[in-house]
Amino acid sequence: MIPNKKVLADGQIRITAATTSQGAAQNKGTATDLTLTVLYGPDAGTAVAGSTVLSVEGSNVTATATSNWTAVTPDKGTMPTVTASGFTVVHLAQLQFQYYHLKYVAAGASTADLEAVWDFYQIQDSFDDTVQ
Repeated sequence: MIPNKKVLADGQIRITAATTSQGAAQNKGTATDLTLTVLYGPDAGTAVAGSTVLSVEGSNVTATATSNWTAVTPDKGTMPTVTASGFTVVHLAQLQFQYYHLKYVAAGASTADLEAVWDFYQIQDSFDDTVQ
């Protein structure tokens, strides 16, 4: 059984200084699970520098006020502190919020270019369509 999938992208989140911010709110639709892939690399030829802490937050509204958003911990994988080029993949199950976004906290003279790919889907009622 092929699950219903909704793939969204949050491309080119540029980090060029110390900042605390977030990517765009992504609507999960009717999905129950999420696989999030975050790629991080140089920004326009400037190598990744400093440290940027990544996390996932969920909310039932799209307003960007921090009081509307709650930290969500992946059930598989961990969100990294970006200090060099690379990528991470995490899985979040039993999604409780309608919207999710990537939060980033960059310290000092941080530089990076982030891209997030949100793969929302439903676990189907099947013996071989389970999260491993």
